[in-house]
Amino acid sequence: MIRIEIPGKPVPKARARVTRSGHTYTPKTTLDYERVIAMGARVALAKWQQSHGTWDMSGTYMLTVTVVPYQSYAQRKRGRDARVGDWDNYGKIVSDALNGIVWHDDRQVAVGVVQVAVPTTRPGIVVTVSPVERPCIDSGWFVEVGKRS
Repeated sequence: MIRIEIPGKPVPKARARVTRSGHTYTPKTTLDYERVIAMGARVALAKWQQSHGTWDMSGTYMLTVTVVPYQSYAQRKRGRDARVGDWDNYGKIVSDALNGIVWHDDRQVAVGVVQVAVPTTRPGIVVTVSPVERPCIDSGWFVEVGKRS
């Protein structure tokens, strides 16, 4: 298991922007935070490889993202909620940032969990990546729509 800890205010993945001329681009805050996550992943992977050997980028993985949002003391004292992005945007920014470092493509994530913790004055993101077997479910587990048992 690789554990990546990114201290600081978490940034959710922002939607692509379109200029007046029709050109699309990714916002700078998203690109910058993806680079921060990628740097943390490279450090964590290097530490893992020192004690375990080569990491297999071609497997399937379980990704767990724990987001600890920022909430100032004043916000907490006044009873105001912290501004928190959607949980799926945190998962997306992390999975995209790990492309080419931990796995070839985030399509290799077979199991993903994103947790948004209680806001605190010590924000950050904790990411764990573990190799897993792709879940296999018996084809008879579902009931066809409209079919009565």
